[in-house]
Amino acid sequence: MDTRTAPDKTQVYLLSGIAVCADCGAPMTRKVSTVAGKKYAYYLCSTNKETKRCSSHRIPEKDLEDAVLVMLKQHIKNILNLKRVLEFIGTVPFQEINMKKLQDRLEKKKQETERCKELRMMLYSDMKEGIVSKEDYVELHAAYGKRLRNAEENIRVIQKEMDKMLEKADNSNTWLDYFVKYQDIEKLSRTVVVELIREIKVYDKKNIEIVFDFDDCYQALLKQLPDMGVDAMMDCNNNLQVKVKEVV
Repeated sequence: MDTRTAPDKTQVYLLSGIAVCADCGAPMTRKVSTVAGKKYAYYLCSTNKETKRCSSHRIPEKDLEDAVLVMLKQHIKNILNLKRVLEFIGTVPFQEINMKKLQDRLEKKKQETERCKELRMMLYSDMKEGIVSKEDYVELHAAYGKRLRNAEENIRVIQKEMDKMLEKADNSNTWLDYFVKYQDIEKLSRTVVVELIREIKVYDKKNIEIVFDFDDCYQALLKQLPDMGVDAMMDCNNNLQVKVKEVV
């Protein structure tokens, strides 16, 4: 992320452009104060600095960076749990509900096509034996033919849906790997912050909220877990607890 560097610096500060005031949404500005010969860096709301129309939301730089690292490591841990569960689900005879429904529909349509073909063969025999008239034969044959074509078209549509679902399943969770590659992280870097964090909302020196990148994908996956046979809940320490239900 390109942001301005400080006049005497060659690098952007770690959280520049990412940390924002939770109240007004303005970027947090990094400032340095010298007290008794010691320098203290902190972030404060840029609106407060310029107009005083918002409270300072002042937070020490080290406290903010330490908190971000702890929360990021926790989020990566949860991501790893999700990835392990998804990999496990892929190794057992386990189907998502939507895929199972498609498979059931496909099987019924295949049975319908076989039945239509069978009925048309029986109809021809009935006409030959005089059980049905030629006029009835033509009408019924056309009706069975229409049913057969509709069933065959439905089969093609269902198979395309299943192909799309499988392709989506293969590609939809690749975002997990962005986090997994940093599973051994012990120190923040500008690259990590920009790759994995969308925004850090600072309420005060003891309260922050982090919006991670791919948060919409993360939330969507959590909502899908019950349909995949997985119970998931967050404990009081923000640890994601996941449990695969027994396969019936």
